[in-house]
Amino acid sequence: MTTMNKYDRARRNDFIKRSYRDQADRDYIAARAVHRMGLTDQFLWIALMSVEKYLKAILLFNDHPTHGIKHNIDDALNRVFRIKGLRCDFTKQEHAFVKYLADQGQDRYFERFRYTSGEELLNLDALVWSVRRYCDDYFFPFDPAQQIHTKYQRAFLHSLSEPSLRKTPHKFRLRSKGIIEEILDTKKHLSLQPVLTWKNLYFGKRRKAVVRVQIKSTQANPSTFLYPEIYSWLIKHVPLDKKTRTLLNEFRARQQIGEPSR
Repeated sequence: MTTMNKYDRARRNDFIKRSYRDQADRDYIAARAVHRMGLTDQFLWIALMSVEKYLKAILLFNDHPTHGIKHNIDDALNRVFRIKGLRCDFTKQEHAFVKYLADQGQDRYFERFRYTSGEELLNLDALVWSVRRYCDDYFFPFDPAQQIHTKYQRAFLHSLSEPSLRKTPHKFRLRSKGIIEEILDTKKHLSLQPVLTWKNLYFGKRRKAVVRVQIKSTQANPSTFLYPEIYSWLIKHVPLDKKTRTLLNEFRARQQIGEPSR
């Protein structure tokens, strides 16, 4: 941990809360609203931004730099796992959804194959709840003279991995309250409360054992691959990302030798 007096550490924490965690809360709620409107592509991008900010908040609370991450939430998650003493407890499904968002969320211009399973909102709710638990300074104040307080912090951090916590997720609150706590426990954001709690198994005032959702999977091919004839024009006029360029080159190579598309 960086050596810092408790006053500067409090100022540092205020910056992380307001510029990263609170913004992530707002992105998460916006993603839920957009999903309900049926705007899937926009939902995926905003969802990615939300998860990105939560992960960066965790890194900053633990004095780990966020340089070079940009929108690569796979990289951010791997850095979080390397934080000594944090021991994040994420499920395989949450890991898988991070990878899905990393792939689909960054494709803002529909340049690559798009697919949804119909469970994206449920997966986002689970991932946000799981990641957000660690968006706090659990080592504050980091001072040898405060051993009792430090032991309490570590015990609280350990409790985040207790199985019982996942059985009543709606009860969990961050100690340094954020936008979500304000929405659930105060009257500051009454208009946002139904957006946050609608069909949400994790955030709400009461436990929901079941929510009814319409599962509808989708698949769509972008014009980038439907019309290989415009490849030369694309390369000249559009700043395609590295992954799209690679896939396009592989696609054209298979066409030239008569192999079926994958």
